[in-house]
Amino acid sequence: MTNPNPSTGGVTCIAALVGPQIEGREVWTWPTGDAVAAGGFAALPQQTKQFDVTVPAAGKYEVVGVCMNPADAEANAVTDPMPLVVTDEPAAESGSSGSASFDLGKLLKAIFGGFGSS
Repeated sequence: MTNPNPSTGGVTCIAALVGPQIEGREVWTWPTGDAVAAGGFAALPQQTKQFDVTVPAAGKYEVVGVCMNPADAEANAVTDPMPLVVTDEPAAESGSSGSASFDLGKLLKAIFGGFGSS
């Protein structure tokens, strides 16, 4: 993902992947609590981060992007969930079952392209 905001202002962007509830278990989310505690999931202004995520099963997932402005919490922006369907078929990019490529940077840039700019 790429945070398209200008280098001034400190707007931070993150992305999350939310999965279907599987066999009575809790809803699967990425990043996990342990991964968030370890840090490294936020993209600072003009920074690009890439993550490879392996989902636990085929199904309908949702991608959500969030940009946060430390100077004005009311200016924070959250995307509507964007659908991502993962099938049991191998993805052309990954060659492994149960995974798929999704360009979060394009999603965030399309939604937050002008966020935080004057």
